[in-house]
Amino acid sequence: MDLMKEESEQKQNGVPKVSIVVLNWNGLENTLECIESLLKINYPNYEIIVVDNGSSDGSAQTLKDRRYKITLLENAENLGFSAGNNVGILYALEHGADYVFLINNDTVVDPDVLKALVNVGERDARTGMIGPKIYDFYEPDKVWFAGAFIDWKTGESSHLGTGEIDRGQFYAVIEVDRLTGCAMLIKRVVFGKIGLLDPDYFLYFEDVDFCVRARKAGYKNICVQNAKVWHKESMSTKAKYGSPLHTYYHNRNRLIFLKKHGKISTNEHFKNLLRLFVGDRYKRMGIIDFYLKRFGKNAIVTRIS
Repeated sequence: MDLMKEESEQKQNGVPKVSIVVLNWNGLENTLECIESLLKINYPNYEIIVVDNGSSDGSAQTLKDRRYKITLLENAENLGFSAGNNVGILYALEHGADYVFLINNDTVVDPDVLKALVNVGERDARTGMIGPKIYDFYEPDKVWFAGAFIDWKTGESSHLGTGEIDRGQFYAVIEVDRLTGCAMLIKRVVFGKIGLLDPDYFLYFEDVDFCVRARKAGYKNICVQNAKVWHKESMSTKAKYGSPLHTYYHNRNRLIFLKKHGKISTNEHFKNLLRLFVGDRYKRMGIIDFYLKRFGKNAIVTRIS
C-alpha cells in the first residue's frame, strides 16, 4: 500500500473519495443516531466505516442486524481512541480513500459538512487537515469548537468560541494550531508523511499531537466555520472533567505531548514534583506513569471509570 499517493484510484468523476471512520465503544444509541445523520450526507463519493472497539453492549450484532450500508470492523478489545481509529484508517487507505473523516460516535452532522470541508481541502495542496465548527448538541446554537491555538507553556489549547451563541461571528476559513479528533478530515498524503495516530496516548491529546506533527511536516490545519457538526460532549467516554479517566489520561498525556515536541521545561518538571505531594490521586498516577514511561492503556483507571 502506497500511503504517499496524493490521490486514490477510486475518484468518482473527479470527486475525491471520503472514508468516514466512526469508533464505537459501548455507545450503541449514540452510534445509531450518528450513522443516521451520516447517511443523509449529500456528498457523492463517501463510505462509512464503523470500528467497534471491543464493546460488551451488543453493538456489533445490532449494527449487523440493522443492515446499514456500512463497513463494520470489530476489535477484540478496547484499543483506545488512537489504536481503535487506526484500524479504520488503515482499512480506508487500503480501499482507496483520498480523505479520511474521523468523527466521534456522539455527534450528528449537517448534510453539507463533507462538501464544505472537501472544497477547502482541494484548494491548496498544503492543507492537510480540515475541521468543522462544532456545536453543543443539547444547545444547538451554542459553539463548542471553532478552532484552537496551543499554549506551549502548558500544552493546553482552549477552543475558540466555546459557550458562545452563534450569531455569525464564526463564519470564516482560518488556519489554526490544531483541530479536534471529534471531527477531523485528513488527506491521504498526510498519513504517508507522518504515519497514524500515536497509540502511546490511548485517550486524549492524540489529536493535538497529530495536528502538530502535520504542521511540522509542512501542512496546514484549517477550520471551516461554515461546516457544522453537533457534539454530545464526553458521551463516548463518560469522562467528565474531574473523573478518574479524564484526570489520569489528560495529565499523563499532556506531559507526553510536551516532551515529544521538545517543549517540557525545567519549571514544568519542578511543578510535577510538587504535584506528587498535593492534589488528586489520579493526577499523581498520571505524572508517575509519565516518568516511568508507562504509556498506552492503564487498565485499572480505564476499568473503574
